[in-house]
This record gives sequence, structure tokens and C-alpha cells, in this order.
Amino acid sequence: MQAPDKNRKYMFLARLEHRPRGSTLEQVEQSLRTAVLSLDFAPGEFIDKRAVCARLGVSMFPVSEALARLAVEGLVEVLPQRGTHVTRIRLPVIKEFMLIRQALEELVAATAAQRLSPSTLDVLRDNLQAQEHAVARKDPSEFHSLDVVFHNTLVESLELPRIAAMIAVSRANVDRARRLLSSPRRHMATLIEHREVLHSLEARDAEAARRAMKTHLEAVIEELERVSGQNPEIFTPE
Repeated sequence: MQAPDKNRKYMFLARLEHRPRGSTLEQVEQSLRTAVLSLDFAPGEFIDKRAVCARLGVSMFPVSEALARLAVEGLVEVLPQRGTHVTRIRLPVIKEFMLIRQALEELVAATAAQRLSPSTLDVLRDNLQAQEHAVARKDPSEFHSLDVVFHNTLVESLELPRIAAMIAVSRANVDRARRLLSSPRRHMATLIEHREVLHSLEARDAEAARRAMKTHLEAVIEELERVSGQNPEIFTPE
């Protein structure tokens, strides 16, 4: 019986570009992190490191080192004598990060209502129009990207780099779970919630902007709880 071709496994991983030697590890780490966060590597799945090496066209060292870094972030777990597997999503941890993000983004929304420039409001309007088009095309990948940009635009326009960094960490830890919420229904609901945030910003109403952001992020938490009950093989309750 012919052995399976490891080059044909993990086709979602793109072969690395030829870059300076020192950047190989960073490329491998980013490639694997993206695959984990996008659920190409399923929660609970064991990762075949030799197949990853064959697919990316690299040696074992950068793959092992990249997985070790992802283990520090809690995205994978290295089991002695067994290998490395993708961790299941821990709902209590996700909820904690969402609460951190909610507190910070409510503050950002309220501050933005008072300080956003007219040009930034135009950027947000253009973003919402693009979100509408993504919903109409049923393009989840594009909608997810626009969703991230919408939130990033708020905090970046206020020039609050430390808050932006904390929000980014919180978002990274919930990104896998949010992919499970991807559906036309959730995208439309998110679009409506974003519109409410923008309307409050246009009205320069800080309290309304804070409430609109709170409502939006609480809806995400409620949806995560619902989805976790439907996918026990992906989530772990402890």
C-alpha cells in the first residue's frame, strides 16, 4: 500500500515565500496561528509536524519552535510521547476576555463620541457600506475583516496604543470562537449593531455610544454561550 503524500495534507497551508533565513520562524508561526484561529486546524486535532514541514517546505526546527510559542498562548498543547494537539476552546476563558474587551470598548466608544474627527466618521460610514455589501454577497471572510477594521478604527483614531494593545490581545483569544458564530443571521445582526454605534457617534452622544457598544458585545457573549452548547466537541467547560 502506497504511503500518503504528506505534501497533499494540510492544503490550507501555503508554502512559504523565499525570505531571509531569520524570518522563517515568524512565517511558520503566523501560518500556523492563522490556521488555528480560522479553525482549519480543528479544536482537539493532533498536528502532524512532518506533514506541516512537507507542506511549508521547511525543516522540523521552525515548526516545533512555532508550536511551542502557540502553546504559550494556549492555542495548542504539547503532550509528551503523544504529540501536539489544538486546544479546545475554553468558554470561561473566552467570557473573561470578552468582559475585558467590553469594558475597554465601551470606554473607547464613549470617548470617540466626543473626540472623533469628521474624516474618521467618513471612514466608519464607508466601512459600514462595505459591510452591507459583504452581507449581501454572503462573504463571511470579508465581513469578519471589516468587523475588525470597524473596531480598530475607533481605538486607533483616538491614539490610545496601550488600550489598543489590550483589546487586540482580548480579541485574539476569542477569535476562534467567533468564527463559529459566522452565519448570515449573525452578520446581519452585527451590521445592525454597528449602525447603532455609528449613529450614536454621529450624534456625539457618549452615553448612547457606550450603551450601543455594550449591547453589541453582550450579544456576542450570548451567542457564544448558545453555540458552545451545540458544539461540546469544540468547547470545554472547565
